[in-house]
Amino acid sequence: MSKAFSRKDLKHQDEFLTGATHLAQWFIQRRKSIGLILLIVIAAVSVLLGMRSYRLRQEQDAAAMLAVALRIYNSPVVPETEGSIAVAEADEHGTGGHTHYPSLETKLEASVAALEPIVQEHPARPSGRMAAFYLGNALANLGQSDAAIAALEQAAKSSAPMLEAMARLRLGHLYVDLERYEYAVAAFRPLTENPPEGFPVEEALASKARAHEAAGDPQSAMLAYQRIVEDHPTSIYATVARTHAQELAASLGVDLDIES
Repeated sequence: MSKAFSRKDLKHQDEFLTGATHLAQWFIQRRKSIGLILLIVIAAVSVLLGMRSYRLRQEQDAAAMLAVALRIYNSPVVPETEGSIAVAEADEHGTGGHTHYPSLETKLEASVAALEPIVQEHPARPSGRMAAFYLGNALANLGQSDAAIAALEQAAKSSAPMLEAMARLRLGHLYVDLERYEYAVAAFRPLTENPPEGFPVEEALASKARAHEAAGDPQSAMLAYQRIVEDHPTSIYATVARTHAQELAASLGVDLDIES
């Protein structure tokens, strides 16, 4: 038995059809502008996806270049005067992608040649920041201090907390070697105040303390050593730090409140 429709049902049906007709007419009248908006949205999404794909390919290229550069950086140094046995061992190691070098200087120069293009072509990418860290190390060991500082400062801009911290630590040590102690303290400070998880903060504290001592600031050095003893009592630095803190306290004529 079929269901009878009331006037109310018919009225609702008419209202629905009327509304649908108006909506269809609205789309027809505005089809050009709606189509243009859809094209803009599709184009924007395509551009975003294309940029993402491009960045991914660029990082993959940088990572591949970095892998090659690090094989050079980690290659063995085998002086030619050590004879054929040592060279044979190095050649055997070289089958894994390494080449032996007759001196540390030649290896570092080869490393710089391999790392510099990565830093120049991919300065802000993760592999570029990592390459800058190793480039800074190589340049520092070659005595090219200004270039090393620039590379390490670039590495310190990394979004990876541990890489940033290691770059700052190496930069601080380089400043100490250059007797630029104020710069060294500034490099170590973030590592002692807000270190990333897993970072050996006691090493940064010890380096900072030595920089303070060299700069003629025994009180700041004493406080840095004292913090190692109090916050990192089981550290390998603790025993030496306690001795230095006590010696500095005695020279300053102050009582040092740390456990013996």
